[in-house]
Amino acid sequence: MTEKYTIAVWAGNGIGGTEKAAVLYAVELARRGHRTIFLCPPGPRDKTLKIGHVRQVDPPSHPATLADFLKAEQVDVVHQHVPGYPMPTPIYPALQLLGESRPHLIETNVFGRMEDPESDQWVDCRCFVSRASGVQAFQRSRRILNSAGLKSTTVLFNPLAEIDRVLPLQRHRAEIRSELGVQPEEIFILRLGRPGNKWNRNEVHVFQQARRQEPRLRMLLMEPPPDIWREVEAGQWGEGIILRPTLSDFEKISAIYTSGDLMLHMPDWGESYGYTIAEAMQQGLPLIVNSTPWGDNAQVELVEHGVTGFVCNSCEGAAHGLLELARSLELRRNFGTAAKERIRGLSDLSGEVDLLEEIMRHLVGDRPLQKMIARNRELLQFQTTFAARERRVLEQEVPGLKVAYLKGRCYQAYRGFRAKIRQWKQNRR
Repeated sequence: MTEKYTIAVWAGNGIGGTEKAAVLYAVELARRGHRTIFLCPPGPRDKTLKIGHVRQVDPPSHPATLADFLKAEQVDVVHQHVPGYPMPTPIYPALQLLGESRPHLIETNVFGRMEDPESDQWVDCRCFVSRASGVQAFQRSRRILNSAGLKSTTVLFNPLAEIDRVLPLQRHRAEIRSELGVQPEEIFILRLGRPGNKWNRNEVHVFQQARRQEPRLRMLLMEPPPDIWREVEAGQWGEGIILRPTLSDFEKISAIYTSGDLMLHMPDWGESYGYTIAEAMQQGLPLIVNSTPWGDNAQVELVEHGVTGFVCNSCEGAAHGLLELARSLELRRNFGTAAKERIRGLSDLSGEVDLLEEIMRHLVGDRPLQKMIARNRELLQFQTTFAARERRVLEQEVPGLKVAYLKGRCYQAYRGFRAKIRQWKQNRR
């Protein structure tokens, strides 16, 4: 590619997956010679941006100020990372002020929502972070997912940095296990995360069931909610659980992945992508996840049942899968090897930036789309298998179905109520 653009990235600067993806894209675009400006306040990813030669600017909060900034910097493309529902933002009114001279707007849609009608007017290309999230977005909005509906829409997977460009991590396995008090013969389960609404008691319940039959099991919980933390400390969930707070030391987190033997990840809300899952797969860990068709459900896309891990719908099923993996080193190795290969095919940073550059060339220079057309063919094919992925695992665990469906109906009603409240607030502005 010979064209070099000025790109303004609109994203946060926290420790979450949205910010991780935004920074990875910005740094790689800068490495390829684009002039990249990251509009965010100071935060834990400042060092990465600085090392990656990405200019960091506190985002202008007023539309006129932002419009002046975009014009003065001669920005060609704004790349915003947003949830997909209405949020206060100066971007759209700033673009309106700039008129025909406005930069093009690419949206990374983080949560598979198309609930912001204003975005339809300004977004030139919308990108979902997984195929599952894209399919669910069309289902939720009652739009038809076909070639016509994908004219300015595609999937741009959240990327993963290459491990060898981050740290030679495997040498840290023994060191981290020793630091956490995990013995070499013990089977170490990871449940990483940060404070938020994705936690529940599924993981501790599954661990308790399985450890009664396999005392070699240990589990790390990273920043569970205060109530679960207190219950573990009080011994309510038995022995073998290690508690640690969330880390903003990203190299240390990467090293912790190497200390584990498998990952258990079973939130009620599901994942629109699931960086914790993807990074575990990248490190060769087999996965046990739950299917959540009532919420986000990209975990059933990332994890292939019986190939890279187990997709379950009940604590009993998850405990059974956990014991099966704990008792077979060969199975863990086979699943782990398959997990590495699968996530490499889905979330390769270089390949995803190739697609992002093609989209920019198309918007700025009217160049043809080839990679995006191929990606959308994959999305349409995936659509035909997605429901079966969800139903297949649900039908395997009959005792959990009634609870799952009840949970699903409650969840859908809650999300529908939230969407109506957001729309009501938007209409009042």
